[in-house]
Amino acid sequence: MDADSSKSAQTKRLILLAQGSEDPRWQKPYIHLLLRLKNELGEDRVCLAFLNQPEPSLMTSAREAVADGIEHLTILPVFLALGGAAEQGIPLQVVEIKERFPDLGVVILPPIGEHPDVTETIYRIAKASCALSTGHLPSR
Repeated sequence: MDADSSKSAQTKRLILLAQGSEDPRWQKPYIHLLLRLKNELGEDRVCLAFLNQPEPSLMTSAREAVADGIEHLTILPVFLALGGAAEQGIPLQVVEIKERFPDLGVVILPPIGEHPDVTETIYRIAKASCALSTGHLPSR
């Protein structure tokens, strides 16, 4: 990686955006994913935010990113699909972030559930689960 590419990577951060819950057990898979990504991508390259509760919120994550010298955020909603409050709430929160930090670039990716790899994995698990319940093993 050349110096310009390295500098560019250091000014970008991925935000994994989850729904949120007060139940700490609910957070475990997201924290596990976050730790794996931080280990591979670097401590400052990825963070976790919650749409509702608990903290950190998107705004808190944006504030921390700006304080860390980050210039660009990519938000990856860790949802199977967006609807209702999430579909409306995420763009509204991003508008607030852009108003507060006009020099911060922010991109919202489609929810992770729309990725073909995720839908294929769910399909395979569902098919295997059905086969297990009927006593037939699926072919791969």
